[in-house]
Amino acid sequence: MTVASALLERHIETLLSSGEWETLIADDILWELPFAPALGHPGRLEGRKAVETHVNWFRGAVANFRFGSRAAVLNGPTDSPVTFQDSP
Repeated sequence: MTVASALLERHIETLLSSGEWETLIADDILWELPFAPALGHPGRLEGRKAVETHVNWFRGAVANFRFGSRAAVLNGPTDSPVTFQDSP
């Protein structure tokens, strides 16, 4: 596993672990989400409460999401056109 893939995996685990990620953000956080408006979400969140509300929504939205091939997605490149999928 590369350093980059290990950091990405740790980031995802931390973001999805309630109570852990929140300790890393400042009360006056300003979070820019440049691609979010295309999905109908705000492009900018200001303050801890706004960010935590959005992250809690995100956690619920991806509660059943699983990487189809975790090794291919997180541990290196792949020739497969399918790098992740929503599983039941």
